Amino acid sequence: METADPDRKWKRRIRFIYRKHQGRLGYRRITDTLQARGYVINKKKVLRIMKEPGLQCIA
Repeated sequence: METADPDRKWKRRIRFIYRKHQGRLGYRRITDTLQARGYVINKKKVLRIMKEPGLQCIA
């Protein structure tokens, strides 16, 4: 039996913001964007989630 991924909703939100800005945002600005939308999330968590699939700022 598989356990549900606790970060699934964060992964979806981070990927959405990353793609919306065509890969130009890094973990700091994605964190700022999420916090501006009212979510409580730490930049270290955003960085960890972005490293898994290899999402990086291309600027």
